[in-house]
Amino acid sequence: MRTYLIAAMTTASALALMTVAGHAHSEDITEVVVTVTREPVALSKVGQSVTVFDAATIETRQELFLSDLIAQSPSVSIAQTGGPGQVDTARFRGAESDRSLFLIDGVKLGDPSQIGGGLNLGLLALNDAERVEVLRGPLSTLWGSQAIGGVVAITTRTPKKPFEARVSVEGLDDYVTARASIGGKADRLTWGLSGAYIDDEGVSSLRTGSEKDGFEQKHLNGYLNYALTETSGLRARLSHTESDYDFDGYDASFSLADTRDFGTQDESVASVGYYNQMLEGRLKNSVTISQTKTERETSDLANATSYPFEGRQTSYDYTGTFSLSEATQFVFGASSERSKIITTGLVKSVTLNGLFAQVRQDINALTLNASVRRDDHSTFGDNTIGQIAAAYALSDAVVLHASLGQGFKAPSLYQLYDGWSGNVALKPEEATNIDFGVDVYGANNGRYGVSLFGRKTENQIDYDMSTFTYGNIARTKAYGIELEAARDLSDAVSISGNYSHIIARDDAKDSFTYKNDLGRAPKHLANAHIDWQATDALSLGASARYAGKSFENIYNTRELDAYTLVDLRAAYRVNDTVSVFGRIENATDEDYETAANYGSTGRRLWLGIRASL
Repeated sequence: MRTYLIAAMTTASALALMTVAGHAHSEDITEVVVTVTREPVALSKVGQSVTVFDAATIETRQELFLSDLIAQSPSVSIAQTGGPGQVDTARFRGAESDRSLFLIDGVKLGDPSQIGGGLNLGLLALNDAERVEVLRGPLSTLWGSQAIGGVVAITTRTPKKPFEARVSVEGLDDYVTARASIGGKADRLTWGLSGAYIDDEGVSSLRTGSEKDGFEQKHLNGYLNYALTETSGLRARLSHTESDYDFDGYDASFSLADTRDFGTQDESVASVGYYNQMLEGRLKNSVTISQTKTERETSDLANATSYPFEGRQTSYDYTGTFSLSEATQFVFGASSERSKIITTGLVKSVTLNGLFAQVRQDINALTLNASVRRDDHSTFGDNTIGQIAAAYALSDAVVLHASLGQGFKAPSLYQLYDGWSGNVALKPEEATNIDFGVDVYGANNGRYGVSLFGRKTENQIDYDMSTFTYGNIARTKAYGIELEAARDLSDAVSISGNYSHIIARDDAKDSFTYKNDLGRAPKHLANAHIDWQATDALSLGASARYAGKSFENIYNTRELDAYTLVDLRAAYRVNDTVSVFGRIENATDEDYETAANYGSTGRRLWLGIRASL
């Protein structure tokens, strides 16, 4: 029944595509501006597939964690080793999350002390995010290493009135989340301060365990922007997050067990920048210095041992944009990143310096984008990549887009320098991606899209069992199709949905896993949403997310069953200041696995209240 529900909702959205031909007008198109491209540009001029979650959508969907939100976009699958706060990874078109890039207010997120240099999405709450952009496909020419599978750009809330205040509390007996923020914009100064708290008793990470593995997180964020003149200013942001979590580890027989292991992670993100405009606004410059610092420690109570790790990443970034004319724009810049790992027996650092340039040219209804990047790594040396993309407005209602580009991922510090398995001879992973599609805009706020994509990755870093070190021994490929549809059924009811079919496989012909599916990469993914503004004050909604069967690992010996999650939600606006809201997560109490032998969260009821000034 649950599978039929999501199929019906998605099919209803897709069938609406048939009604669009001959009924679209230019005023039906709502132009969305994206910033993941390093400078604001209309979505219709971007040659790649992008999903944008604005502030209203984020509030409507009521998600707490970033991974639950981005999983609602096409071709993004999630794997988590238990409930809230546990290790959480995402695959973008079959590429693992440490091969995709995450940004918050333009600052790269990551933990250089992780094996792959990525981050644990299970600890990344949405908190004060007011916009999330998900670009699918590579954008390494503009952002450098890791931007192979996709780029996720988070923009946090910036005050727009002289004084603003927001507070919200939600939860039930065993779990609660509280958020609060104040800020203002007056004269030349814009400032903001926000905080968030999560306390969740969790579920057992071990699927068959009985002991709950809890999670607690505290988050603070501060923001300042001071306009020196009408065309220049300074900005700074500082955030600090402390997380404590229990998890289930391995017993003496190396089997996953219901242990009492626990971990802590303190993460700080700091940035300061200067921006200005010159030549009557035609030349814009931005300089940012940022640092992320992650200190984490896991403890094994059974053996009375602990394992400390520290990762630091300091970045210097310059971005310039120059408008030669309304039709011609250049984006160019330079970056320098210094990554460092500090752990028992290993203290190492590397530097990655890069130069990039892009030109965007409008030729009537056609927009062409061409970009190139050259990086110099302190270990493996030089690397040069390029990308071309195009968008063509076939009519007022139909936009074609296509791109051909390269992405790369530098080897992590662990893969280079670990005393047992490190290999300083590693080269960067290299990926080539092609995609093309069409977006159709119709009446009743209709938008319908089809995208085809293919990616081949060479020199992929993997553990070499013949040498017991990491090597550039793997090759993978992924290809598929994405379908999207959204429209208003009436003034009060809107629907949207997407479906993705992804083939992600081992492509190394000399490997005994050749043509095997990549681990935790479902072939079929789908989302469906329906929202009803029942009255001026009451809104109701439902969402369904489907993930098809997948394998736990590349050996394809353990299959993970398909699953469907259904969420129900409601919100009631008491007055202009106060709203109450609630939701039922996993309303059908689906029992499912996204990672073999790990538990998942069952049905949950959340009740909340929010107020704003």
